[in-house]
Amino acid sequence: MNSWYVILVALLSLLLGCSGTDYEGSTQQRGAAGRDIRIVLNAEPVGLNPVLTVQNVSRYVSEQIFQTLNAQHPQTFELQPSLASLPLVDSLPSGGMSYRYSLDAGATWPNGEPVLASDVVFSLKVLLNPLVDAGPYRPYYTMISDIVLDSTDHRYFEVLTKYPYLLAAQAIGDLYIYPEYAYDPDGLMRSVSLSQLTDPESADRLVRNSWEIQEFARRFNDPPT
Repeated sequence: MNSWYVILVALLSLLLGCSGTDYEGSTQQRGAAGRDIRIVLNAEPVGLNPVLTVQNVSRYVSEQIFQTLNAQHPQTFELQPSLASLPLVDSLPSGGMSYRYSLDAGATWPNGEPVLASDVVFSLKVLLNPLVDAGPYRPYYTMISDIVLDSTDHRYFEVLTKYPYLLAAQAIGDLYIYPEYAYDPDGLMRSVSLSQLTDPESADRLVRNSWEIQEFARRFNDPPT
């Protein structure tokens, strides 16, 4: 009986969240529009950094904090513009593919600075750093060879792949974008090019010899970060 009571209270709290009554019967402040929603999770998130966990609860919360380049329609699963436009896709003479994007002109970070293509490069460097605890996600991006930036348009970028990959557009679109100023204030990853990380042999040498790669990963993997 007690367990059913708890479940009933939880459901009623979700349905009546706009009424301003919490589990204990005390009054909550309502939002200006009276449309507050309380969402009850079945577990405590182990972290809020999206590339460091595969736990569903953690990712549910992190998806409300971080944005990806593209999104998926919840019913058709088709890609939709989000932080960036949908890609323009072309074949390359090398046998790879080109995916061209433009970031939303209104996208800014919490410090007021615009989201730039350099942040996309940084975010991919984070994911491809072999010492960052993002192992479950890294294999989906091994087809990338480099990102080309435009010196006249800092919101435009072109992702180049080594070979065609069926899920390339979905994988690139699902990339979480991090603010470089917040996650790498000392510019540790700037000493490394993206092409060095997309080449397995070069990346392996960096892991052994680059203090910057090692120190960045240590800081990024740290729970307080």
